[in-house]
Amino acid sequence: ATTGSSVTVDVPAGSPYSASTVATGGVAFDPLTSGITTVTASIPGFITTTAGTIGVDVIAPEITFSSALTTLGGGLQTGAFTRYVNLGATAHGGVTLRIESSNAAVALVGPSDTTTAAVAAYEVFVPDGIQIVYFTIHGVEGATGTVSLTASAPGFIDGTHSVEVVQPALDITSLSSSTTSTAADDPFRVRVGIPNAANTALQDIQPVRAGASGLTVTVTSSLVSVGQLVTTPLVGASVTVQIPAGAYISASTVATGGVAFDPLAGGGTIVSASIPGFITTANGSVVVTVSEALLVNSEPGEDMVMSDSGGGGAFDPYLFIVGVLYLTMFNRRRRLNK
Repeated sequence: ATTGSSVTVDVPAGSPYSASTVATGGVAFDPLTSGITTVTASIPGFITTTAGTIGVDVIAPEITFSSALTTLGGGLQTGAFTRYVNLGATAHGGVTLRIESSNAAVALVGPSDTTTAAVAAYEVFVPDGIQIVYFTIHGVEGATGTVSLTASAPGFIDGTHSVEVVQPALDITSLSSSTTSTAADDPFRVRVGIPNAANTALQDIQPVRAGASGLTVTVTSSLVSVGQLVTTPLVGASVTVQIPAGAYISASTVATGGVAFDPLAGGGTIVSASIPGFITTANGSVVVTVSEALLVNSEPGEDMVMSDSGGGGAFDPYLFIVGVLYLTMFNRRRRLNK
């Protein structure tokens, strides 16, 4: 096929028209970029009517982002398949999309996964027929500020997106605030993300950015005589756990690298988590109240007595109820015998 600013087609004898398709010998207009052009037909010795000249206004599709603003923690990233660019058209013949950060010292961009390190400008080829392209945004460790992302491709109007990188935060999840001294160890986890306005909780959980070395979390118990912390290598008032790159939370069990609270005696203790450079939200410190386990003691010929004990087995609710019923019947019988 011939392409260019001027081509010829035939109108065969017996027909008032040229062919209807390029494949059968006709002509087609190929829009390349935005702007206005005039398409004119002429034949020697023929009058070109007004309808023989047509002005064509080519409007390029505009690239848009899935949201107007992304708020991101420094050292963290958006999750896979949570942010995307919309090209605004599918019949583009295949183009290279470029997404670039205005300040690579604050925010980076990369493919839509949690394993590939991000770069200042991410390029990806988009096959013909594809309109949506997913990507990730990464906050740089220790950085804060606002960055603009620009998405561009040949034949498309650029799209822009604002990114606000803020100080990241953490919280504790799955830790019970009340237990007994003989209860089993209570595994819990530490999460990272961005804080809400009051720093009381996480507004959004976000994974540690790909390519980073991961985070070391220090977990402490303020009164170790009431409850201690348990990890695979350490047991005591202060231990550490890891949140690896690509994850937003520490391991769920001690065996897999997590942490658990081991209640020891009655009282209260504060379990807190911290990471250098991170805000510990109000939910990052948990007051844990440990109650001494209640046991039922009974000897033949003696009154039923409820007592506190730091030892023995775990509290049995069934045994407790039976003991209370027995004590009630025993005291009633004593009053009748007086």
